[in-house]
Amino acid sequence: MKLALNLMVAGTAELLAECVALAEAHDVRRDKLLEVVGASAVASPLVKYKIGPLLADDYTSTFSSRLMRKDLDLALESAAAGGVPLPVTGVVQQLLQACISTGLGELDFMALLIRLQREAGQTSA
Repeated sequence: MKLALNLMVAGTAELLAECVALAEAHDVRRDKLLEVVGASAVASPLVKYKIGPLLADDYTSTFSSRLMRKDLDLALESAAAGGVPLPVTGVVQQLLQACISTGLGELDFMALLIRLQREAGQTSA
């Protein structure tokens, strides 16, 4: 159950990171964006929980990128054993590995945003 939930958490985190990076690339202020996201149909408890830290550019770990990648590794192993393809989970696992490989492994899994902003040439924490 934990692995199944964490693949949803990781996928949501990557989509939130992409949402923020895209909006900021077009000069949408993060506070305004997150206000709208937080009041929308996609405002899950996880999204609402991450709004404050994202506004503060605070990537203090509540669950590290390294630990989230480990859980996705385990989920992918379990899926393979059961013959279940998890293509999106595989992509997010690779993105978390990229975070780890670039020194972001001990930061919160929302370091996915930092990685994305670096790749886009945007300023990041």
